[in-house]
Order: sequence, then C-alpha cells, then structure tokens
Amino acid sequence: MKFGSSFQGFPEKMGIFAWVLLLNLFIPFLYLLPHPFGEVWLGYLMFLVIACAWQQSTWREEKNGLAYFVWVQIIAIAFMGYRYSPNYLYLGFYAVMAMGRLISIRLITISAALMMVLFSGTLYVNYAQQAAMETLQFIPLLIILTMLPYSMRANRKSKELKKQLESANDEISRLIKNEERQRIARDLHDTLGHTLSLITLKSELVERLVTKHPERAIAEAREIQQTSRTALQQVRELVSDMQTICFAEEVDHAGKLLNAAGISFTVNEEGALGELPPLIQTVLGMCLRECVTNVVKHSRATHCDMRLELAKGAYRLVVSDNGKGIAKGTMMGNGLPGMRDRLALLDGKLAFADAEGKGSVITITIPRIKKERTAEGMK
Repeated sequence: MKFGSSFQGFPEKMGIFAWVLLLNLFIPFLYLLPHPFGEVWLGYLMFLVIACAWQQSTWREEKNGLAYFVWVQIIAIAFMGYRYSPNYLYLGFYAVMAMGRLISIRLITISAALMMVLFSGTLYVNYAQQAAMETLQFIPLLIILTMLPYSMRANRKSKELKKQLESANDEISRLIKNEERQRIARDLHDTLGHTLSLITLKSELVERLVTKHPERAIAEAREIQQTSRTALQQVRELVSDMQTICFAEEVDHAGKLLNAAGISFTVNEEGALGELPPLIQTVLGMCLRECVTNVVKHSRATHCDMRLELAKGAYRLVVSDNGKGIAKGTMMGNGLPGMRDRLALLDGKLAFADAEGKGSVITITIPRIKKERTAEGMK
C-alpha cells in the first residue's frame, strides 16, 4: 500500500485483477451476515485480517516479510474453517497466490506444511461433527493447495530464465558487434599505418630524385599512386563491413544496465534521434555508454536522466544523475579523456559539472556540419 499524492492499493502490474480478487472476498463474507453479531464478530475480524494480509503480500518480497503475511492468512483461514465452516478453506487460494511468490523452497515448504497441518486439523474436527463424505471432498482441495505454490515458483523461474537468456543473447550480440568494430579498427590502423609510412618514404625519395633523376622520380610517383589506390580500396572494403553504433540501441542498453543496478532512467530525445548521421550516432553512443558506466559504478544515484537536444548549430547530449557526485579525478581515470578524444574528431566538446551530494551533469556538444544546416534551411 502506498500513500502520498495518490493512493495505490495494489502494484500497477496486477491491474484490475487484484481489485476483482479483493471484491471476491465479499461473497463468502455475506454468509456471515444472517447470524447474530455476537456469534460472528470474530469472523468479520478474520476477513479483515485476510484482506489486509493479502493486500500487503502483493507489495512484499521474500526479503521484507512476505512469508509472515502468508502465515497470517493461513492461520486466519484455518480459524474460519474451524469456527464456522470448512468451506472457508477455499480462501486458501489467496494464501497460495502469495506463497507462490516466495523464492526459497524452504519457506514454501514450511508454509505448505503449516497450511496442510492446520487445514487437515480443521477437517478432522469437522469429520467428527459432520458426515464423512462432506469432509472427504476437501482432500483434493488440500492436495491442490499444497502443490500449487511449487508449480507457480517453477513457472516464475522459467520466465526469469527466459528473460535472462534473452538479455544474455542481446549482450552477446552487442559484444560481437563491438569486437568486430575493434577488429576493423585494428585492421585500419595496421593497413593505413604501413601504407602511409610507405607513401611518406617514397614521396621523400621523389623529392630528392625529381631534379637529378626525373624518370626514376616519375616511376616512384606512379608507385605512390598505385599504393594509395590499393590503400583506398582496402579502406573501402573494411568500412563497408563495419556497422556503426546505433544510438537507439545504446539508449536501450543503458536503460537495462541502470535498471539492473536499481537506478531509474528517463529519456528525452526531442525528436533528434531520427536525424542523427551515422558517425554522430557512433560517437554519441560510445560517450553515453561511458557516462552510464560511471553512473552505475561511482555515483550511488537512484535516478539518471538523458536528454538529447537538436539545437540550431549543434547536437547536445546531457546525462545527469542525483547521486553523491563523481570526483573529477575519478572521471579522469574512467573514460573522460577517451570521450574527449572521440569528440575531438568531430570538433565536439565535453563539459563536466559536479556538485557534492547533488549529483553530476555531463554535457556533450557536437557541431552540425554546414551541409546539414543548409539542407535543413531548404526544407
């Protein structure tokens, strides 16, 4: 249950289904109304206990007392079955719904055993007072109530494993792309480094030969032309295979990483994403990745905000958090120089603002090239 600007009785993910289940409690409650209040006031109290315990269990996890609310429901339901009618044992499905959310097999077993003992005791007392067949019909109910929590846990674990597998596959795909980019970068470095060194040496040789041996200088110049053409072809082949970083994918990955660290994430792109050139997307994506990594590792924040603005003359990416602040020395050792080096390729700039106890703000600005601005002005 949450209080504040608005009342929220159940977690949002349960939707209207939770309220339907709560209202369903009033059906067995109606069977108490014809009886004198003095005889059934404890029943009214138990219904209130069951409703409150079940409502609270929808908000709880195992680590903050879910099992206790399960046990309260079991005891209250058993009391209703003992005091008024064994038919009230059907309310055990409310306890089972909460029990199935327990993670520990040990706690599920303890809860199921408690339910079996108390419900069986209730039926035993009823067996002595009522017809045998009326009591024996509840045995299938006990079996179902006992087995259902284990089935719910297995189903939940299956969904979690499937989600983890999907996340792992996404991460593997991302790592493969990054590895491929690094391989191409190494190939570019090795190819261009060797070729440019060769061109430099031959151009120096041409400079010395041009006055003394013109014919040999011409031959060397032709070799330079052939070498540059070969290098250009190699670069084209490498670049054609290279996939640029997709900024949208990096934003999605950042959200998953922050969510896994318990940090909420808001995004405001202001329609700029669709207009980003591939090279801009690559540089901004790598910078965003570095910023988010530092937020997770060093900020102790609970919220991170990313804003991408398409200003008149530049793209602006702002990443802020509400953490304790990141010391500039820490940032210097965790990617700030690397981001500045990448941005320097595009005449971009990086500004880092930090207020101790109030979080940090990183602003990345990349100027738009003249061709883009001209094209926009013609629209």
